[in-house]
Amino acid sequence: MPRRQTTLAADAELSGVAFFTGGDVHVRFRPAPADAGVVFFRVDLPGQPTVPATIEHALELHRRTGVRRGEAEVQLTEHVLAALAGLRIDNCLVEIDGPELPGLDGSALGFVKTLTAAGTVELDVPRAALTIRSAVTVTAGDATLIARPIEGENTAFEYRLNCGPEHPVPAQAFAATLTPERFTTEIAAARTFIAAAEIPALRAAGYGERVDASDLLVFEEDGSVRGNAARFDDEPARHKLLDMVGDFALLGCDLHAEVVSDRGGHALNRDLCRAIRAALARQDGSVTKGNGVPPVAEAA
Repeated sequence: MPRRQTTLAADAELSGVAFFTGGDVHVRFRPAPADAGVVFFRVDLPGQPTVPATIEHALELHRRTGVRRGEAEVQLTEHVLAALAGLRIDNCLVEIDGPELPGLDGSALGFVKTLTAAGTVELDVPRAALTIRSAVTVTAGDATLIARPIEGENTAFEYRLNCGPEHPVPAQAFAATLTPERFTTEIAAARTFIAAAEIPALRAAGYGERVDASDLLVFEEDGSVRGNAARFDDEPARHKLLDMVGDFALLGCDLHAEVVSDRGGHALNRDLCRAIRAALARQDGSVTKGNGVPPVAEAA
């Protein structure tokens, strides 16, 4: 049986610093009606233009994901969308007064705490779902991402991290069947990570001017973490899985599948979302709509 859609029980808000663009950002989360999905409102722009958080509006950005429609652009969407999807909050209006969501501590934990405090309510409308019937695969170089059938109406993610023998982060993996409880306790707190050697190039590009080692995990050449302590032994792999949850939320519906990433990133996540959409459009049987309800993203 399909689960019912949900939304917030009350408004919630938080503020922080944008990691890439460097501005101070305020965000307000508001309840939304059934089938609204997640929609960003750029309240700082004339007319408060909106952009739905769907793959049709995804941008091709480096090291992050964003969406744009007309003048409304919002970057670094993956952490907040992961929090909403991980908590199964399907419909939400997200008001933001800048072009990028706050990075907070590099994880989704701050968003989860804010949204959990607001609470959720069920709506009397079933949640749309896509079911993978046969494998859908995308590749890029030595990276592979596959969505394959799973038993029951479940969503499972696995991330296999291998940055190469010269990288200070060791090879590792993490897998989880997604539930609000597992997301909150095992995934949400995993932070963005970076090798110290990568920082000068990002600084030269104008990124991260207000970010320091307390905001994420900076791995030194010897594998130690600069000015911080890991929350999990496999925190980098968990964070990459967190990113997967956020990026696949761009489908605008539940996904009944096991999704396994071997060295993938945001770009490959978006590619698989598009491949799943294309397979559905071809009606080749590899992807089917669950419960006869069209996914919200198709109408966005």
